[in-house]
Amino acid sequence: MDRDFVIGMILIFVILVGWSYLSPKNEPTPADEAATAQATTTPGMSAPPGSAATPAATVAATPSAALAQVDGAAPAPDAPPVEVAPMLPPVTIDDDKVIAAFSNVGGRVASWKLKSFNDVAGPKGEPLDLIATQNSGRLPMSTYWVGSGPTMAEKDTYKIVRNAPDGIVFERDDPAGFRITKAYTPDFDKYRVDLKVTIRSLGTASAQGRLSMSLFHEFKVEKSSFFKPNLNITQFAAFVGGNLETKPLEKAVGISHPGNVMWSGFENVYFLSAVAPGVSETTQVQVLGPQNPTDPIVAVLTLPETTIAPGGEATFDFHAYFGPKGEDVLIAAGHGFDRAIDFGWFSAIAKLLVRFLQLLYGWTGNWGIAIIITTIIVKLLMYPLTYKSYKSMKAMSALAPLMQELREKYKEDREKLNQEMMALYKAHNVNPASGCLPLLLQLPVFLAFYRALYGTIELRHAPFAWWIQDLSAPDPYYVTPIIMGLTMVITQKMTPSSADPVQQKMMMLMPVVFTFMFLSFPSGLVLYWLVSNILTIAQQFYMNRSGLTPGAPPKPAVKAA
Repeated sequence: MDRDFVIGMILIFVILVGWSYLSPKNEPTPADEAATAQATTTPGMSAPPGSAATPAATVAATPSAALAQVDGAAPAPDAPPVEVAPMLPPVTIDDDKVIAAFSNVGGRVASWKLKSFNDVAGPKGEPLDLIATQNSGRLPMSTYWVGSGPTMAEKDTYKIVRNAPDGIVFERDDPAGFRITKAYTPDFDKYRVDLKVTIRSLGTASAQGRLSMSLFHEFKVEKSSFFKPNLNITQFAAFVGGNLETKPLEKAVGISHPGNVMWSGFENVYFLSAVAPGVSETTQVQVLGPQNPTDPIVAVLTLPETTIAPGGEATFDFHAYFGPKGEDVLIAAGHGFDRAIDFGWFSAIAKLLVRFLQLLYGWTGNWGIAIIITTIIVKLLMYPLTYKSYKSMKAMSALAPLMQELREKYKEDREKLNQEMMALYKAHNVNPASGCLPLLLQLPVFLAFYRALYGTIELRHAPFAWWIQDLSAPDPYYVTPIIMGLTMVITQKMTPSSADPVQQKMMMLMPVVFTFMFLSFPSGLVLYWLVSNILTIAQQFYMNRSGLTPGAPPKPAVKAA
């Protein structure tokens, strides 16, 4: 194994390990941070913990103050009595794709179960519920009024004035003289539900303020690393100003953006729960942390300030998505939700590979077979580069004895050694970089395939064959990673080498390192790497037997300096 191959393998390893750190994180720009700092003291936005922002309104001055009004506010002493609706069981709509439940307590989404996706693989799996905060009572699509006017709290009870498969309408009269209507219109084929909130003055009451809407998620500090990936780890995500911003939950607390918020919410590798406002340019978003250990984290969207005159009304629109991170369905849902899919630097190649995998799955009905066929096609397309690299390695291997003589002769003079090495390469028309360059040219395809297999919703709980019943989970018996390690050893033995004995011993550790690394990788990714190694062995065997590689050059005498 020559030096170029060593360098290529080390580069692949370094890029793999550093992928999660090197990939663009869409961090806020200095301008965003400056705007964020300004937003923390803007009237109607709550200040992060420890700040000294002053409330600017009289009822609920900030989103955090509004969120604190879980039980609602007491009516004014001179307010006319209003009918209080009783607490009712959630209204359930059972559709082909989703089982959704809506609660008249707060007029919120109580449950959203995906029929096509189970919580665990196998026969024991139940439809996955993307609303994970039922135990805390903090449900998504909670609305609050930030300013003077009506009171809106999470535990306010609403009357159900319409209950149909194509829509649910809640209504409540507020003691301050307002009628609040929350009308849900689901589109289950797109995993979307639209909410229209209407606030109407019933007489002489007026209001001035902002409407806020919140999404909650369990606040769990979860860990994920390259060597032990956690595909279910949740993070905050927002599409702001044309950029996707993602943060682990513990680092997201305190984030705020004063405008240009297309959507915000929470995601993991496979699913997205997010809300898009009807007006994005002047909508603000803020992430508030839990006040108690059992409290969830909350992302709050706050719409621009609105004035409601006596006898007048105002309407506010939201569009929520609770579903899988599949490109087609996200595009169909609109509002830029498809930007939640981010395959990193080589996203275009990764999306193309996903499309091709989907096409093959339509023919074969098995995602594992689709991965194998795709790997074969990719290896065939890359064969010219592989041949060029292998040919260069063979030439370098033929020069290995001469290179060793030079090393011995000039071991005390590194500068002279380099000069003689370059002269040797020139005499035999060998470019030492030509073996490594083809490997580098293949890296974008390799990394794109890696990202496509790592984060594709179609592979979640997808069976392959025998003991591999979930291509998104590690091999339960470690069979494929171990075989993959053995194929790496065979590949090393078959690869021409011009490296010195010390380098060869170091490279023998690579199969061991990669084997342990792949023990915790999704089996679909390991399957790709294993098949790729087997094809590499076949290609090298073919090139060796067919005489395509050059023989050893004539051995010239090494001239004395």
